Amino acid sequence: MSRLVTPYLNAHSAVKSLSVAAKTAANTPRNTTAPSAVSRDHEEISMGDVAVLLKILPTDVELDINALKNEVVNKVKPLCEVNKVEIIEVGFGLKSIKLQVIVPDQEGKIDQVEQTISGVEGVGQVDTEEVTLV
Repeated sequence: MSRLVTPYLNAHSAVKSLSVAAKTAANTPRNTTAPSAVSRDHEEISMGDVAVLLKILPTDVELDINALKNEVVNKVKPLCEVNKVEIIEVGFGLKSIKLQVIVPDQEGKIDQVEQTISGVEGVGQVDTEEVTLV
């Protein structure tokens, strides 16, 4: 057991002496052109965009799905780029809207688009089916 203690003490003292050198290096100013995390003169870094595939179901089978599609597209245009819109036969007369939009990769943007679509009269359900980086 004494063999395990001795190497530990030697390693510990080596780390302790290294930390003094590390502290000295850390406190020495360096010139660099890279923006600091605390500097305020650089712009926010954009992470890119994401493609989101949404499935939208109407509240009623009798609802005019084309009118609903146009209303949904008009509501989301200020928030994102509409990439693709399709009307899909689900079955028994029920149709859904598949909507692919491109949104900035920012926290809350997809939720904002979903809430906007949910607020359209005639929309019964909105499901996010796929999210992909663009």
